[in-house]
Amino acid sequence: MLNTTSFHIDEYLTAHYSYSLGDLSKLDWFGMYPPVGEWICQFPLLYFFFQKLFFNIFGLSTLTMRFSILPYITIIFVSLFLLTKRLYNEKTAITAILIFAIFSPDLYLSRWSLHFVSSTALFLLTAYFLTLSLQVGKKINFALLGFFLATCYMTYYSSYIAAPLVFAYLLVLIITRKVTKPSLINFLLSLGIFLYAISPIIAYATKVDNFFTQRTTQVALINGLWSPYQNIEIAPKSVLTILAKQIDISSQSLYKDGIGGHAGYWFGRLALFDKVTFLFFVLSMPFFILKIAKNRKAHDVFILLTVLSAFITGMVFTIPPPAFHRFSIAFPFVALMIAVITIDAYVILKKKYIKGAILFLILCIIAIMIGNILHFRDVMKTDGPDDPDFPLIHKDLNEENARMVYVASPHKYSLGIVLYIRSDKTINSVNHPLEELLREIPHGRTSYLVIVYPNEESIQRVKEIFPHAQIINKYNTHMLMKIME
Repeated sequence: MLNTTSFHIDEYLTAHYSYSLGDLSKLDWFGMYPPVGEWICQFPLLYFFFQKLFFNIFGLSTLTMRFSILPYITIIFVSLFLLTKRLYNEKTAITAILIFAIFSPDLYLSRWSLHFVSSTALFLLTAYFLTLSLQVGKKINFALLGFFLATCYMTYYSSYIAAPLVFAYLLVLIITRKVTKPSLINFLLSLGIFLYAISPIIAYATKVDNFFTQRTTQVALINGLWSPYQNIEIAPKSVLTILAKQIDISSQSLYKDGIGGHAGYWFGRLALFDKVTFLFFVLSMPFFILKIAKNRKAHDVFILLTVLSAFITGMVFTIPPPAFHRFSIAFPFVALMIAVITIDAYVILKKKYIKGAILFLILCIIAIMIGNILHFRDVMKTDGPDDPDFPLIHKDLNEENARMVYVASPHKYSLGIVLYIRSDKTINSVNHPLEELLREIPHGRTSYLVIVYPNEESIQRVKEIFPHAQIINKYNTHMLMKIME
């Protein structure tokens, strides 16, 4: 989080749009943001609003941008502990927290200020109040369940699995006859609050623009706008063949290097899990199935379905290569499952009076922690900025003491936004196509121009208008020029 040399451009764009939120009384609270055409995708306002409040208090910079997700991270850890303690016991809860605290995939992703963490936090709150509602039975808990279930549809789309999973939980309770009549009646309160809270957003999506399906339309495996299978004819045989291939590569990416990672979230181009964590994770899957068959506990079904649903919707049903960041909502539940099998194994050994049961537990936790620490170290060896040119341009502009830069790009471009935030708002920019900029750049004073994907023609065109222009630096896909009379 403190390493500002590594960044993803999306976190700067998100921070920019949060900071740019206008008069709160004039916002379309049930619509999408930013406006269509400003960014590649749109979201509800919730995440932007709370990040805007954070910036209003602490200011805008790379560090405050990163720190703005600390409330969500706190919610995740507290909710995971309370949820695990209620479902199992305190030892399992502590173990889950220890594992999750050094869980390499989450360490990688939670360094950046992005929507994913808010979805995970709100989904965990939903799971906690679902558990609390059933165990305590108070109406306030059912009301909060409905409220937080609605918020799962107001941030990132990975938490859209929340409602189906909650209703699956309830269905299992009904089938196993482990739900009381008062609880069923109180679930109507949860449902009412959920529908009341989400209905304006649904109305907007239905009548104006359906952002619920926007991202799915782009990244769907079959016929998605960005899919390699965009124009495939939908037939049972072809679809099953594609799905089988995607399940295979998604499964392999969990333990094999060089397969997974997507769209700048590369995770070092390594496997998602280190070998020790993968072993415990694989063992926990059949272990949970056996627990479900033996104990018929709805919460075990819920946890297993959460991990499987996140894997299927986030990795299998989306375009290759497998996108680990879309699986991130399951990270706390993976830690929970590993904690459960570890503590249960310890309890079994202890009941059989096997000496060294506590040593077994300690060694398991240490092995998992060391595995994740080493894995994260390897991930970070190849980590860097989303676009390595950006920090180099920033460095050169700082050395020139530049306070304004003209960015020549045919489309709206992120460089100016990144420079503005990374410079603590000291470097401003204008972004237009080159010909338009050449008319805007003032004569008679020094200016700085960045050309995206420069060529001899664009350089020559600048020289025609500003004969004394000098090239300061050539980068991978950019060029910085100093405009002088």
